[in-house]
Amino acid sequence: MNCKYVLDLLPLYVGRDLDEKQMEQIAAHVRSCPACVGEAGEYRVTRELLARFDPPQFGDAVYAGVRRRVMDEIERGSARPALPRLIAGLFGRPIGRRRTRQRVSSTTITAPFSSS
Repeated sequence: MNCKYVLDLLPLYVGRDLDEKQMEQIAAHVRSCPACVGEAGEYRVTRELLARFDPPQFGDAVYAGVRRRVMDEIERGSARPALPRLIAGLFGRPIGRRRTRQRVSSTTITAPFSSS
């Protein structure tokens, strides 16, 4: 088992949302990998912080859909999802300010430099 695969599954591992076999495999890797131990610790701290708030009420179908999409992303070999994007997916909206692209004119403005 490699770190990339483990890192993709760490949020689910910390949340105990994997089957028993996967939990055991991830646990074995985390015990032997200092980098993954640190990442797992960060997810645990984040999970503890989030536990301080009342969770929104969603049905089992919503949670099943989220888990399915997460597993689909992992199987496609995509980049590790950022926690804010994962949380935003749960709530169906972006977190924080949205970034917009600004158009830049193709006109170049030059100013003479003076040395005084």
